[in-house]
Amino acid sequence: NRALQAAHEPGGFDGHIVIFAAVRDETDRGSSQLQGWRPYVSGDITEYPIDCTHEEMLTTESLSLYGRQLKVSLEV
Repeated sequence: NRALQAAHEPGGFDGHIVIFAAVRDETDRGSSQLQGWRPYVSGDITEYPIDCTHEEMLTTESLSLYGRQLKVSLEV
């Protein structure tokens, strides 16, 4: 797996993406995901900060914070 990962060259995505970013931890708040994704996405990148840790992103409590926006984003 390490050899495959090292050899992988990611392609680009021709479209828009929505990112839900955990921001509760200090390490999470330090950098926006936008700059990391920009080389790979030709369209708009919309980022929504979520008040939880990365490990909590799929808990019921955290999903209640962004579930409605996720649903709206998928319906467009």
